[in-house]
Amino acid sequence: MNTSTTCALLGLLSVSLFPLVEASAQDSDDQPVTTSEHLAFLEPLIGEWKGNSTIGDQESPTRVSFRWINQKTFVLQSMEFQGGDLEITHVIGWDPKTKQVKTWGFGGSGGYGEMVWTKKSPTNWIEESKDWTVPTGESARFRLENSLTGNRMVITGFFQPEGDERIDLSIQVEKTKK
Repeated sequence: MNTSTTCALLGLLSVSLFPLVEASAQDSDDQPVTTSEHLAFLEPLIGEWKGNSTIGDQESPTRVSFRWINQKTFVLQSMEFQGGDLEITHVIGWDPKTKQVKTWGFGGSGGYGEMVWTKKSPTNWIEESKDWTVPTGESARFRLENSLTGNRMVITGFFQPEGDERIDLSIQVEKTKK
């Protein structure tokens, strides 16, 4: 194994095994902020959620789960719609390069994309993607607004493939298990 391969592998392992530190300059008295500290606001989401969703004109039972992975450096979010016929997986994490919370998402039909989080309040945030890729290779916009009140979460938003009609969605779930 050559030196550059070894360095790349060690870098990958350090990302996988240890919390990342924010890359910004800080005062000498400040402690570095870890990735898990950037994601601490997600703690109330961790657990299992059940409810209903409306995507376009289709209603269906919905299951959502959030769980910490990689020593609390990422959150794995799984969503299941229409009795399991439609699944979406998101990995939520801190991007030290852009200094933003991001979602890397993967749709059950092969679509994928990256969403940037904007926190409006401790219980309300927006996820937005301007370049989601649908299975045909075309681009789409995706925007979700998440609101949390106790053990109830409401997600509203839309999905709009390029050159196509906007598809509105609404998800209402309640936490069933931590």
